[in-house]
Amino acid sequence: MRYLGGKARFGEEIARIVRSKCSQNQTIWEPFCGACWVTQYFTPAFQVKCSDIYEPLIALHCAVQESNWEPPDFVSEKEYNLTRERWLNGECSPFIGFVGFACSWGGKWFAGYSRGDDRNFCFEAKESLLEKHQYLKHVIFSHENYRNRHPHGYVIYCDPPYRGTTGYSSEIFDTRMFWQVVRKWSKENTVIVSEYAAPLDFKIIWEAEHYSIRGTDSKITTERLFTLK
Repeated sequence: MRYLGGKARFGEEIARIVRSKCSQNQTIWEPFCGACWVTQYFTPAFQVKCSDIYEPLIALHCAVQESNWEPPDFVSEKEYNLTRERWLNGECSPFIGFVGFACSWGGKWFAGYSRGDDRNFCFEAKESLLEKHQYLKHVIFSHENYRNRHPHGYVIYCDPPYRGTTGYSSEIFDTRMFWQVVRKWSKENTVIVSEYAAPLDFKIIWEAEHYSIRGTDSKITTERLFTLK
């Protein structure tokens, strides 16, 4: 399933590094689980907990996991717009979670209907989501804001909205607050963060270059993993 900032390209490699930091009985927690591109490679070796601030996204993961709910093969632009209105009116459902991300331009939450003359983005997202969930059967999903948690003894993998990039929604992510929370968590947990850059008291433990393409423009960007020094 497409998701803005998703780690489809590097998911397996990132997961390998995170797993290497775990002892046998440790739990891995992802507070920004998104489409679970990395999560799928944590299981079955470790217990995994995933959370996210988007309630419809967690409803989607739980429905697929617990009741074998399947997304549709196609969503029309009219249905997309009606689903957006339902969300704005306070509804929450697995269907809204799927349409809001998987059927939107660039995988950004209700950022406009995703079009393609020779592609069915909805069906592609459905197939991707169901394939990943073969490996997520025992993951514990929850809807919560990362700032409300006080973890102890975890290995934590964070893939937050990157500073200086478009966010998952119109809301502005407080990057400064995020790094303060990571510093606090790092006292009692092993915390690994995906970002392009980090404050000076963090060190790079992995990096990889790739092309980032937007429209007719492309540039080389460097994905990195950081931990507190």
